[in-house]
Amino acid sequence: MRQVDTLLRGMPEDSVLTTIDTDIRALRAARETFREIGTQPRVRTISGRASLVLPRLSSASYDLVFLDAEPSNALLYVEGAVRLLGRGGTLIVQTPSIRTAC
Repeated sequence: MRQVDTLLRGMPEDSVLTTIDTDIRALRAARETFREIGTQPRVRTISGRASLVLPRLSSASYDLVFLDAEPSNALLYVEGAVRLLGRGGTLIVQTPSIRTAC
């Protein structure tokens, strides 16, 4: 959670970090950690699939979208993620490395 703390410290005081995940246990653990480090009011957690949640989020309302998806799904989410970005916003796409056995 150090990464979240670092992100929040670099954001304006009235900013909110929104995270989406399908893993309920991971979201519960994240919420507890946000409470422990005192950032809970500035973090919104949403349970669900990105394909269903992204279309419900407000257009042009985000300065930064960090998309962490499997390589096979990343392109499916890019259009929705770009729609969320405000003028001058930044999209970061991270996909896990594809490893093959030697």
